[in-house]
Order: sequence, then structure tokens, then C-alpha cells
Amino acid sequence: MLLVNPAVSAAARCFESNEVHVCYNNDESVFYNTPENEVAYSVQTIRDEDNYYTIYHSEPMTKYRTGDAVKAGVHRGKYAFIMPPHEFRLWGTDKDPGSLIASNGVGGAANPIAISGLRNDPYFYVFFLGVNDDEQLRDHASGHWRHYLLEARTTDFVSFDLKTDSGWTPFSPDVRPAPLRDSSGAVIRSNSARRLGHTQGLIGSISFVNGLYHFFYFDYGPEGESINLYLRTSVDVSKDGWSPQKIVIPAIGLRMVRLAKAKNLDRWVAMYGCYVRKRQDICAQYTQNLNVMGPGGVSDLRLTSEFALGLSDNGSSRSYAQPYWLTDRWGNLDAPNAGQSVEFYWTDMTPSNCLAHPHPFCPVYGGAVYRGSWSVRSDAPAPRE
Repeated sequence: MLLVNPAVSAAARCFESNEVHVCYNNDESVFYNTPENEVAYSVQTIRDEDNYYTIYHSEPMTKYRTGDAVKAGVHRGKYAFIMPPHEFRLWGTDKDPGSLIASNGVGGAANPIAISGLRNDPYFYVFFLGVNDDEQLRDHASGHWRHYLLEARTTDFVSFDLKTDSGWTPFSPDVRPAPLRDSSGAVIRSNSARRLGHTQGLIGSISFVNGLYHFFYFDYGPEGESINLYLRTSVDVSKDGWSPQKIVIPAIGLRMVRLAKAKNLDRWVAMYGCYVRKRQDICAQYTQNLNVMGPGGVSDLRLTSEFALGLSDNGSSRSYAQPYWLTDRWGNLDAPNAGQSVEFYWTDMTPSNCLAHPHPFCPVYGGAVYRGSWSVRSDAPAPRE
């Protein structure tokens, strides 16, 4: 049963993006009615035949305490349009400040991205973020805090292994994960060190296309000024070896951008936050082809508000935070069951009357996760089998 938001009454909006006709289905409903003392965002659902795995960013096991953790749940059978039963899966201890997932009021395990290993590899790999200062002292006064890319693996989204300096180790909050390194040997972390609470970087999406894993994310440039869309690639996510980063789109502003291959089309889809008449919305664009750099590809996109889905068309001012979507096991767009609509999620962080956490935490805690969908029609030829 869909619990449709009664405030959504505007007609569905349609537009064209590189000859792909996009229509918002105007079917918003609550995916997860988040408890007031919890955080829920960056919600990704992975369809694997009749299994649906949902994984998202939450908060530590200790109630009413700020920090980060990863929750995951499994639904088997027909897609249910609601959050499956879920538990904490990855979090950190407060007894080891040098750990990249330590949580002593801040930090932990954040912003997961899940994707399958290569064919015949039984594991899904989960890339998530730790945060610490450059000195690894968890000094709250330090101005050198960064995000660090970490990795876990799972076959069932219930039991996880962490990648450590000694190899894959069954998860425990006391186990130290190893920071990942790229093919040049450099630690993969935020480009620009920042004061605590102002860190950015390495939040995005991963898609496996044409034999290559593509990790798109946003981050400050090394000089710490403009925010850019970056890409790293890998031939096998079970091993270290993401390529050094390269800029795909410069100066995108402070916005989250997710990319994936479109369902049944040889195109990329970009989803990002945007503003229409000073109101927040969510935008979606399709590329002309599967180029990343070059004509008709991702680098040609201009992240403007003309591609807004129209969530704000009813005139209300709301916050559509951390949007993500339903993917197949390869990180590319899929549809629930036999449908053809793109299923996506966002967290409503519109200020409300929170009791457990006063401002400024109030919009973060207790923000419900909503789902919606858009449908597509393309005049372009279907991809070759």
C-alpha cells in the first residue's frame, strides 16, 4: 500500500533531456518514517532478482548520540515500496580514536555505496566513509579533518567483512579498517582538509559499465575552492586499484550528483539537487551516449534547474536531501518488479518540531525518507544486445 503525501496535488511535470522524455509520476510516499532520534539518508536499494537489499547512512547504536553508522535490510519477493526490516551493520567504537571509524561524538561509518563484484564473485562490495583529522588524534579543534574511503564486503547484507591492513576481517566495531589507496599508492581521501563539520568529498555513486567500475563523486579541488565532479575507475573492486581522480565537470557548486547507466538505454543518467523559483527540487538529465568525457557524454552536462522533476510544483518549500535510487546489482538504474519507472529516494530535512534534538540537529534527526518515481520514453534506438 502506498501512503501518498496528500500535499502532492500538482500535475506531473514532463520535460525532454537529449531526446529522452521524462515525466515525474507524482506518486510520492513515505519509504521510511524515521524515528525522531535517528538519521536516514543516502538510501540505496539494490535489486538482485527477487531480493531487494536496502542500505543507508544512519547514526551509532547508542541512542541520542551524534555520529555515523550504516544500516542495511533485506526484502524478498515483490518490491514493497517501504523500508525493509533493518539493523546496524557497520559502526565504530569510541575506545580507539586512531581508527577511521571511531565514534566519540563524531565520525563512524558513513554514506555507503554498494555494488556487486565481478561475475562469479559472490560478494557485494560496500564503499563507505570514515572521518578523522590528518594527525589521527580526533582533535575536535583541528582544521585538518577529511573523509577517507573504506571498504566492506557481504554476501547477504547481514554479515560483513572489513578490508584491513591484514586483509578481509569479519566486522567488529573494534577492528580498524584500512584506508584505500589508488593505483598510484595515494590514500583516497578528501582533497581539502577542513574544520570538523565542514568536510566534503567522496560521496556519489558507482556503476559497472562496459567492463569498468565508474566511481563518480563530488569534492573540493586540492586548492580548496570550487567543488567539482570527479571520476575514478577500477577493473576489480575486490582489490585496491581505483585510478587517480580526474575532473569530469568543474565548478558544480555544493550539490550531490549521482550517476548511473539508464535502464534499457546506452546513456548515463545524472540526478542532483536544484532550485526552482528559490525552492528546492530534484533534477534528472540523460546524456546522449555512454561517453564520460567527450561529445554527448557526462562532461557535456550542465547541471541547471530546467530538468527539475517538479517535486516543488505544489508551492511548498521543502528540503530534498541526499537523493539516491534503486539500482541493479551493477549500480545501474533498475525498476521495481516488471515496471519501467525509475524509483528514487530522498530525505525530507525540512525543519520541524523535533523533541529529541533541538536546532541545529532538528532537521537531520527524524527526517522521513520519501520515495517517488519518474517514467521515460526515448526516441533513440534501443541498445544492441
